[in-house]
Amino acid sequence: MNMEINLWIRSYIDGRIRIRNPLLKKLDVTTVTTFKEKALCIKGIQTLEINPKVGSLLLLWDKHQLNRQEIENYLVLWFSTIQTQTSIPSRTVTNISSKKMDTNCQDARNTIQKIYEKSMDCIAPIMAPNSGSLRRSRRVAQNRLMLGLATASIASIALNTRWHATLGYAFSAFLVIHLYQHRRVL
Repeated sequence: MNMEINLWIRSYIDGRIRIRNPLLKKLDVTTVTTFKEKALCIKGIQTLEINPKVGSLLLLWDKHQLNRQEIENYLVLWFSTIQTQTSIPSRTVTNISSKKMDTNCQDARNTIQKIYEKSMDCIAPIMAPNSGSLRRSRRVAQNRLMLGLATASIASIALNTRWHATLGYAFSAFLVIHLYQHRRVL
């Protein structure tokens, strides 16, 4: 699999691929038309759509006539042609694999989640006693923290801009945590 093309793939299903690449941005109409004509001459390719405003390419093909490797080879050829025409430098490929980056991101996310849960476990019994389960205590404590920070932020507008900024950042941090936790519901 071609590593550079793999960096630009946004979605892939057998028979359909979407690529975002800055080389596709601001292509003129004649270049887009030429690439469409060349692509449609290849047996098995059904449609090619290029959106130069966002730098997007959507390619549909018959999965029984062409496989992923053949499609990637065509894409490499097309992008090399576009690159020589536009003379925009290509994105450099780093040595970090996407799996390693995903693992690192997941590890960081898990660490942040553990720190948050431990801090909420400490705060919840103080802020929400007699709330029942620990999970409910966390939720009640989080809601009270959000309410307190919102009130403090509003009150600090009249008192001091430094405190207003500090409390605003804290409020924003709790808001981000809250929205992250409830992203499935939103």
